[in-house]
Amino acid sequence: MHHTAQVDYEICDSELEALLLESRLIEKYQPPYNSSLKSSRSPFIRISLNDDFPKIELVFTEDSDDARYLGPFSSVRQTREVIDVLHRVFPIRTCEGKITPNPDFRPCFSYHLNHCGAPCAGQINRKAYHAMIDDAIRVLGGGHHTLIEELIAKRDEAANNLRFERAASLQKRIEQVENIFVYLNVNRRQEKYLPPIFGDTQKR
Repeated sequence: MHHTAQVDYEICDSELEALLLESRLIEKYQPPYNSSLKSSRSPFIRISLNDDFPKIELVFTEDSDDARYLGPFSSVRQTREVIDVLHRVFPIRTCEGKITPNPDFRPCFSYHLNHCGAPCAGQINRKAYHAMIDDAIRVLGGGHHTLIEELIAKRDEAANNLRFERAASLQKRIEQVENIFVYLNVNRRQEKYLPPIFGDTQKR
C-alpha cells in the first residue's frame, strides 16, 4: 500500500465482468504485482477462423495464425465460463477434427439438444456457420447492439410473412444475445481504457 498514489475503481455488473476487465487492464498496463496474468500459461479464448467450420476453444499460447484470440484471462474457470456462455447462444461445434459435411452422417447428441448446428451432417452450410461465428465475434467485441438490431429486423420480417416459428426462434436469439452481454459488459468500457479486443493486426 505504501507504493499507492491513487486508487480508481469501476463498478461492474457481475463477477465475470470484473474478471474480464481486470485481465484486460493487466494486459495493457503490465503491473508488477500480477505476474500470473503475464505468464505464458494464462488462458486465452481462440476462435479458429482458418477452419471451414471454426470452433471456440481454450488455449494457453497466442500463435501467429489466422485465428482470433481473446485474453489473457485470470483463470481457467473464468475462461471456460465465457466459452460456456457463448455456446448457450451460438450452436458452435465442440468436437475435434476436420468437418466434412455428409447428409448421411448421424449427428451427435449436442445437435438434438440444440447445442450444435451439426455441420458434420450438412444441417448448416459453411456460409451460415461463418455468419454465426461472425456474430459471436461481434458480441465479444462489444458490437451486440448492431447484431440485435439486425435480429429484430429479421424477426419482424418473419412475423410479417407469417413465419411465426422463425420469428419466435429469432426472438429467443435476441434475448440470448442480450443476456450474454451482461457477462461481457466489460467491452462498453474499452473506449475509456483499452484498444478493441481484436486488434487490426489479426488476420481475417
